[in-house]
Amino acid sequence: MRIMRHIAIGWALFRYYWRIVPGDWYRRIPFLPLPPSKYIQWRLRTAYGAHRPSWTHVLRDLWLFGDSVRRFSSGKKARVVRY
Repeated sequence: MRIMRHIAIGWALFRYYWRIVPGDWYRRIPFLPLPPSKYIQWRLRTAYGAHRPSWTHVLRDLWLFGDSVRRFSSGKKARVVRY
């Protein structure tokens, strides 16, 4: 059951990723489906401020965000994550 949850979180993150990639990504160099760099910089600045934590912390936060996206899209109630 736990593996299915991880697959669902990965799928939710994948769907979210394709929502933020510009529709004409294949027309601009480097011809990769990348979100705008200003958007990524803005998200990191609003989430962490000037002092960004380690990438492991950022990835953990990204995974928790994917879990919230998964729950929101499935209509389940959100749960509080405690550290």
